[in-house]
Amino acid sequence: MSQDLSQNSQQAFQKGNADPSLIDHASLMSICQDENVIYEIAAAVLQEAPTTLGHLVSAVQTQDMAKLRSYAHKLKGGTATLGALTTSELARQLEQAARENDTATIRQTIDQFEQQMNDLLSLISQPSWLDVVRSRS
Repeated sequence: MSQDLSQNSQQAFQKGNADPSLIDHASLMSICQDENVIYEIAAAVLQEAPTTLGHLVSAVQTQDMAKLRSYAHKLKGGTATLGALTTSELARQLEQAARENDTATIRQTIDQFEQQMNDLLSLISQPSWLDVVRSRS
């Protein structure tokens, strides 16, 4: 990739909410080195995660700990697969808090997790997201 393309991609990301630092490139590459597969995984996350996130937020509002735990677990896996380690850790915290009926931790974590998920979805919806993540590593 040319330096100009990399700079243009980075400038495009700076204009939006897509923060390439949400994804740890080394972690992503340790899971899969095939870019086609990575883009397929991202497409699956883009398709499933918004609905799952909506269900998770609803489960928080209704204090349905079983559903919250299930949705957090699902999002934890998808985000970890993409190398979004901080987002995955927040999902793990929500999953654990739901298991322990720890409403204080859920209240402290949910807003940050929801923002991280929305930012991650914004990032991976960009056509050149992997190039920008790679250039930041």
